[in-house]
Amino acid sequence: MSLSSSFNFSPSPSPFPENLVPDPATNDADATGPHPVPDSQVLSRIFHFVHQPPPPSPLQPDDLPRQQATAKALRTLLVEQIKELGPAGTDPAHAAHHHLSQADRSFVLATNDALDRLEKIDPDLCALVELRYFLGLDLEEVAQLTGDSQQTIGVRWRLARTWLFQNTRI
Repeated sequence: MSLSSSFNFSPSPSPFPENLVPDPATNDADATGPHPVPDSQVLSRIFHFVHQPPPPSPLQPDDLPRQQATAKALRTLLVEQIKELGPAGTDPAHAAHHHLSQADRSFVLATNDALDRLEKIDPDLCALVELRYFLGLDLEEVAQLTGDSQQTIGVRWRLARTWLFQNTRI
């Protein structure tokens, strides 16, 4: 048995049944009348077809500035929200962060301070941490975005984590 014979390369069937839209070529009298009502199974197939997520678009190096700006904005937003909570964390306007303990809030602020110091030493390493922490990109996605090899990004990621561990003061 060949490899190609074990796969079905035919396109997926359309979720729309043929009887849903009348055929004008038949010149059928029903073509101008009411359309048939699809059953729940057909409606379900149509719903899932329409609501399929778009295929993931590969990250390109020209997306890097926009992605870095987004990551930095998310970092800034998180830190500002935590700072507004204050030490007691009782501000009702920020109820979403009430589940954070004082230790968690202190850790976020200490990590932010360490990232500020890292940015002065190695801005690219800081950007790598922001892309990983605040955008949730994996090493492969960061490699695609930066144009570096995944191995290089992995080495830089381990360096950044080690530096943050040694320089985060709580």
